[in-house]
Amino acid sequence: GVEPGLRRVTAARGWAAQLRRPGSTDDDRQGEAVQVVAGQRASVRLVVEAERGTIAGRVVDQRGAPVGDAWIATTRESDALGAAAGRALRAGRWTWGTSQRPVIAGVDGQFAVTRLAAGSYTVRAFRKGGGEAVLEHVAVGSTGVVLTLATTGSLAGTVAMPDGAAPEDFELSIVDETTGVERSESFTRTGGAFTLRELPAGTFVTTVRAAGARALTTITLASGEHKTGQHITLVANLRARGRFVDLDTSAPIAGLRAGASPVKGDDAGSFMFGDSDGRTHISGPDGRFVIDNVPLGQVMIVGRAVDRTSPYSIARWYVDLAGGAEVDLGDIPVLKRRLAPGEAAGGFGIAFVEPAP
Repeated sequence: GVEPGLRRVTAARGWAAQLRRPGSTDDDRQGEAVQVVAGQRASVRLVVEAERGTIAGRVVDQRGAPVGDAWIATTRESDALGAAAGRALRAGRWTWGTSQRPVIAGVDGQFAVTRLAAGSYTVRAFRKGGGEAVLEHVAVGSTGVVLTLATTGSLAGTVAMPDGAAPEDFELSIVDETTGVERSESFTRTGGAFTLRELPAGTFVTTVRAAGARALTTITLASGEHKTGQHITLVANLRARGRFVDLDTSAPIAGLRAGASPVKGDDAGSFMFGDSDGRTHISGPDGRFVIDNVPLGQVMIVGRAVDRTSPYSIARWYVDLAGGAEVDLGDIPVLKRRLAPGEAAGGFGIAFVEPAP
């Protein structure tokens, strides 16, 4: 079932753990190229680095007592020249889809993680009920690793609708963009009150959503701190109008599905489509569209072609929405495709430094 042409074959454990050639780095292109000819079977041989390393140590609490119910996960740190600090810690929280399952500490707190390739790793211990410990830049072969679980804290307060009333239902989510810690809870008939327990220290971007309203704030929590009295007032979402136009000719573009995505918060990357008046979020012959329920603040407006054969690429346009029931976004320029659907892109042989979160 392989289409003819020059193909590249790679090996991976799960979708996230690509196996590398011995002696290569994350800046090197992995896998082997092979020419596939119609009606013939092509052969390729992949050689990948061995996974025989071990990291061992123990997990303790802040009194130095062993913790026997902690899970330990390891994530290989990238050796790419442009890799961002803390990347392995953030990626390591996504344990699903990876080949390296966490191991559990013994009753004496001792653990050993095996089948590791050469390199440096971020090692994280965590347990049910909260509390975690992180140690970065741990070399394979290390045997005296000590992971000390930190004391957890809590966050409590109230949420109010724009008119001051308590919401019937609301969702509250927090994310520490530096460490990757996330938490999301739903609350029903609490009179607007909320409490999040067993939280680690961090600076949390906090998102609250309820019935067409949203709020975004940042809350800092110290280790073991129990912060109360937080009051968050939601702001009503709005309606946004705009027009998609060709970048070169300014001609209107029909058939682009418009959506809005917050730049910050746990819902960043999730798109809101306005459809209260039928299909008004799809641009018409005049290029115009309407999106309902758009949050305030920094928002990315996206336009995607309904027809995949469209000559236009995906449009992305950043705006800062300050308020009001309705806002006019004006003209949003869109580039024509430089590649046909399915056509492979080229490259200049350069890579860019990863931005911080």
